Amino acid sequence: MTEPARKLQMKTTTFALNSKLITVGILRKFNDRERTPLLETPGAVKAANSEYGTNLKLISHRVLNHLLTKTSNWKEVREVFPCVAGEGMAYEKSGTKLGNQIVFAEEGESRVIISTGKYKGKKGIALVVPELIADDIQKDGNDIVLAVSDTRFVVVPNFPSVDGWYLPHEGTGIPNGKKVEYSNEARYLRRRDSSYVGLPVRGDYNYVDNGRQGVFANYRPSGSLGVAVEVPEGDAAKIEAPTAPDATQETDKKIVIEIADVSADELSGLLERFRQNLETLGYVSREGVVASGRTIEMAFDKADAKK
Repeated sequence: MTEPARKLQMKTTTFALNSKLITVGILRKFNDRERTPLLETPGAVKAANSEYGTNLKLISHRVLNHLLTKTSNWKEVREVFPCVAGEGMAYEKSGTKLGNQIVFAEEGESRVIISTGKYKGKKGIALVVPELIADDIQKDGNDIVLAVSDTRFVVVPNFPSVDGWYLPHEGTGIPNGKKVEYSNEARYLRRRDSSYVGLPVRGDYNYVDNGRQGVFANYRPSGSLGVAVEVPEGDAAKIEAPTAPDATQETDKKIVIEIADVSADELSGLLERFRQNLETLGYVSREGVVASGRTIEMAFDKADAKK
């Protein structure tokens, strides 16, 4: 007798976007057990599809932005944040023309490289690669190469040279143009002073309205994140809700802390990001460290400790 196919356990939420229902799931949470390095996120999706026969894809920036800023459904999958958007992204140091390649070199990390093709010589732009997949990310010795044709690039003109509030580029959602005042439609860009090659990140709780309006184009290759995926209608039968833990299990007399509006996974993520910020204080702004610490402090202020 053939055993039934094993289903992928995944928490999901469904919402409307342009009159179409979109289902988004948490493939990997942002916590110590499941978070995934930035450039390994497309590979995590490929592995899940191979194992379960699904056709999941890394969430697009368009869908992720709508989830975070136009719905309340983000609360149903809040354990995934911060997470990547499924687009490759590259830019050069401000004021520098593009050469044959853009190279992102961070101490202690593999170099990340992308060829600029016909955009060599351009200045003040960002190159975005829609629907980046695992096969686009290749190892070349100690380097990591985004092996994509320049025909796949979407150009973001007037890419900002400094962090701040900007309106999003219509085609990609990446902030561009001149600085603007805060509004619901504006997005807060965080970028490197140097060149950069990676994927944009959304939902970082360290900054900007719990990260929902922030676009973070500065994560290092090994930066660990959650993985959100778009679930096609045909995959519904291959997915089931996660099994709830047995509430009757012994707690070994541990102290349980109940914190209003903060899940255990979120608190774990906040503590880990606070630790990372302290370790990398030379790169992360002082404001980011303070924001993490204050968020944790406020959470514990609301806590009721129970034995």
